[in-house]
Amino acid sequence: MLWPLRRPEPPATPTPTATPAPTTPAATTATDSRNVNVKSEFAVPTTRPIKPGLTNASSVAADPDEAVGQEEYTLVKEADEEQQLDELRAEGFTLQEAQLFIRMRNRGLEPLLPAHWEVDFPTMPEKLFFPDKGNQVGHIDSVSLEGTFQATNALQALVMLGSNVRGRIEIKRDPEDRVMAALKKYIQWSVDDVKSSNYKEYSEIYPRIVLVRSNGKGAEYCETRVRKKMNELVAEVREEEARLAAAGVPRDVETASSTIYGIAVAGAVVALLSRDAHAGEDAAPRTMIILDFSDITLDFWNAVAVALLVIAAREDELERHEFYQTNDLKMSQPAMNAKRRGWETKNRLSAAFDAEDDIDK
Repeated sequence: MLWPLRRPEPPATPTPTATPAPTTPAATTATDSRNVNVKSEFAVPTTRPIKPGLTNASSVAADPDEAVGQEEYTLVKEADEEQQLDELRAEGFTLQEAQLFIRMRNRGLEPLLPAHWEVDFPTMPEKLFFPDKGNQVGHIDSVSLEGTFQATNALQALVMLGSNVRGRIEIKRDPEDRVMAALKKYIQWSVDDVKSSNYKEYSEIYPRIVLVRSNGKGAEYCETRVRKKMNELVAEVREEEARLAAAGVPRDVETASSTIYGIAVAGAVVALLSRDAHAGEDAAPRTMIILDFSDITLDFWNAVAVALLVIAAREDELERHEFYQTNDLKMSQPAMNAKRRGWETKNRLSAAFDAEDDIDK
């Protein structure tokens, strides 16, 4: 079974000493949502967790002794992360999968958001924001400063999803339609953000994400659907790479992303998945994390996990477009367009702000 239709198990890693309160009005203080070790038939990594409780290595030291200590910590942290990256690669992760998994597991313990977003998320701890040094780009961010307003509103809409889900459950209605609408809109925001930025010369981008729902038929049905759609996308990726190889311009298998992403929704529970297109025909999607949007303590952290996956898929897509431009190649229209992938929305640039107008019936 893809994932249990119950609250995910507690994380194996210790809870951070200072955990922020989610930004939804009804939320209480969050405990921890880095719930990655969930029982599933999909492979869950066995790599040890990154050590929590250390200070933010990016912050500015107040005195020379502290600066030395932070420099030492930075070196230890970088070496530790490099080791974990190597361990995940040895387990079969692509480079992009490994980086995403580590960021998901560490959310709350290291910077993810750009410094200028702190004004929009004032209740979050400082360690979540990169220091303001040359407009450091966050792992969750718009592709240009002009898109900041839409980007922060898009993330806020994801944070509010938990409240909407609990409202549906309270009136004994299935929350799956609200979850699907919110996820569609966030993915569509990531696409529209590119089109309204300095990347205007790019044609329509199609991040390699498939989004499926259970339609009330349970997790097993949802698992079958997501496997099918991800396999279709794998076939598309392989066809593209075969064309590039035949043209004498193959992509670098070590650095170019062959990762595809999946989001499977059953009620209030969401599975974030990935798969290497170079893996064997029978390779199963990898469960990155299980999210429970009915849990009042996890609203912000659930939103961050979704955002990390969506932004990772978008960055892969931008890298692919840049490869085509660099080699003066014309990119063919994806066979599996946004509608077939399940995340096309009715409304475009304003998609992130209102989940009511795009609910699947």
